[in-house]
Amino acid sequence: MFSGIIERTARIISIERWLFIVKNQFDEPLTIGQSIAHDGACMTITDIYDDSYRFFAMQESLSRTNFGNKKVGDTFNVERCIQADTRIDWHFVSGHIDTVGIIDTIQD
Repeated sequence: MFSGIIERTARIISIERWLFIVKNQFDEPLTIGQSIAHDGACMTITDIYDDSYRFFAMQESLSRTNFGNKKVGDTFNVERCIQADTRIDWHFVSGHIDTVGIIDTIQD
């Protein structure tokens, strides 16, 4: 679960098909298997490097998010999952995509 509040932005270092390598912007150490929301979508860390980490985005994620349009050098808004012992002063967000909506109009 996530709060939906962006913690940092993280630059994309590499994209190879469905594998993204992202610069680690968090102060605390990351672990393989940890969930991080990238632009609101939950992704699981598969590898950790000195200053970056990698995750796999399946084809459905690429087609249902903005991930398919991302390029090396672009950024993700990132957020770590909620810890069970924290105060809940925000909303719960699962980070899993249920459906896609279409915006008809944007008004100022």
